[in-house]
Amino acid sequence: MGLDNIEEKSWFERNQRKTIAFIIVIALIALLFGAEKIMGLINRHNQVNAVYFTRHITLRERPPLLSSYIRPTKEDLEISDTLQDKRYRYRIDKDGFVVPSAIYHKPDKSLVFLGGSAVECIFVEEENRFPYLAGRLLEKKSGLKINSYNGGHGGNNSMHSLFILLSKVIPLKPSIVVIMHNINDLVILLYEKTYYNHNPHKEIIVTENYGVLRLARMFGKKMFPNLYQAGSQLVDIPRYLNIMEFGDEFAHIRGTKVTADKEKIISDFRKNLQLFIEICRTQKIIPVLMTMQNRLKQVPDAVTLKEFRRLSSDLSYEEFKNLFDAMNGAIRSQGRENGVMVIDLAREIPQEKEFIYDMVHLNDTGCKKVAKIISNGLERLIVNPN
Repeated sequence: MGLDNIEEKSWFERNQRKTIAFIIVIALIALLFGAEKIMGLINRHNQVNAVYFTRHITLRERPPLLSSYIRPTKEDLEISDTLQDKRYRYRIDKDGFVVPSAIYHKPDKSLVFLGGSAVECIFVEEENRFPYLAGRLLEKKSGLKINSYNGGHGGNNSMHSLFILLSKVIPLKPSIVVIMHNINDLVILLYEKTYYNHNPHKEIIVTENYGVLRLARMFGKKMFPNLYQAGSQLVDIPRYLNIMEFGDEFAHIRGTKVTADKEKIISDFRKNLQLFIEICRTQKIIPVLMTMQNRLKQVPDAVTLKEFRRLSSDLSYEEFKNLFDAMNGAIRSQGRENGVMVIDLAREIPQEKEFIYDMVHLNDTGCKKVAKIISNGLERLIVNPN
């Protein structure tokens, strides 16, 4: 019999095992879809989501190990008169603190500063940011090895700082924790009326879904960590630092009338300050409060007035200044009532552009002056804490 008379076998005949495996897979998929449909009919009166959700308490910090340069946006420069239009070195350590942070592996003392962007000091040279510089000055005064951690994060209010204190500050076993909050607490309580809100930029409890895109992102992060980190820095950082921090965080309630319940705002703020004090003392940490420096003069300059108008369209300047001053007053009284040191930057830092480049943020000169004030205030607590 010649070769030409041999029938050529089909692909299925040549690959019988693959064919059987393929048929089994299709049958299993069909079975799963069928079972899902049947369960859907059984559960038709119950709410069953095709996407799964998890909830967790937010830890508002920058991405650990971030290394970047940050340049002021056009909006930043419009509401400033001494902010320089240049790139500022900006790095984060593995624990989410602004670098420089843990310069000693075994320090004699550790300090932690908590707050919002007024503590974070993004647009200040690394070595001049007051949380770091205060540590260096205290080191010279005391002769001790001191680590000084900057736990500031733009947009954080005192509730966010309480979670940071509980989750990652206490394990550092610091000697002193210094907290400075005012304007972010004032604005969130003014617009949202409570710390327990659903503002996507400020909410305490975050809900995440595990749909297809979320799972794909988790897979990419697990399988290609280096590429994922590089891509995240290219894509997420400008969005994270500009849109999240400097965008309109209250766009969803613009147009509605905002009224200020001064008594409730101050009461809620003081409760968080008291929680901070009690948590620190329970953990054998010395709590220190700071008032917030500002340029909210009786008669505002053009820069301050311009920023105020962007911040609040419902209150008069006088009303807003009165609330801000009352928040600083609450810090002083809370410290006095608890026997806690208060570093009164609102009284010690001149309300001038030479030190503050917009309404509340310090420039390099301001940071140097604040660092000296802090080091002078904390020297006794460092050398003789009892």
